Amino acid sequence: MEKEIYFTEKQYLGLNFFSIIIRTVIAVFCFVAYYWSENPNPVYTDIGNFRIGSYPAKEIPKSGEIFFLMGNAILMFSIILIFIKHIKISITNDYIIIERLWSKSKIKIDIGTINYVKKIDVGNVYLQRPVFNLHKKDNIKFYTNGDEAVELVDKGNTRYFIGTNKSGEFASVIEKLMKNSSK
Repeated sequence: MEKEIYFTEKQYLGLNFFSIIIRTVIAVFCFVAYYWSENPNPVYTDIGNFRIGSYPAKEIPKSGEIFFLMGNAILMFSIILIFIKHIKISITNDYIIIERLWSKSKIKIDIGTINYVKKIDVGNVYLQRPVFNLHKKDNIKFYTNGDEAVELVDKGNTRYFIGTNKSGEFASVIEKLMKNSSK
């Protein structure tokens, strides 16, 4: 029997909200430090005698330029990450195949062993890190980005949480294949 692919999705590292926020905060810090090095005078405000002192690293030559270069490097790295694939999810006649880019690891979940499929909401998307094959108790998690996921429970009561941007399509394909395999 030929292996027909019913569903496929690629997820990229640069689109994860948690990572974007961390990299943006660090880049903004670098640009603020650069600006502060170019304008090293103390800043006085009218808000409760709040004072920002002078630039602390005056004796280090070109320290501001280093911060500027670091900020630009972080932004360039963020742009490159948009094109780096984290995982690829495919559904064939018999298996859900989840592949990872760097380690060439491949996880196959037999559709015949799945008892339960449910589309779920991920929750707070801004605090989700990208994970591949994360085992926690009887749960196995695959996630890169997005606010939707599919929960699968197999005959051994192992729960798989697979993050996807197309959870409705993913769940309907699995349900259709489960009905076909039970016949």
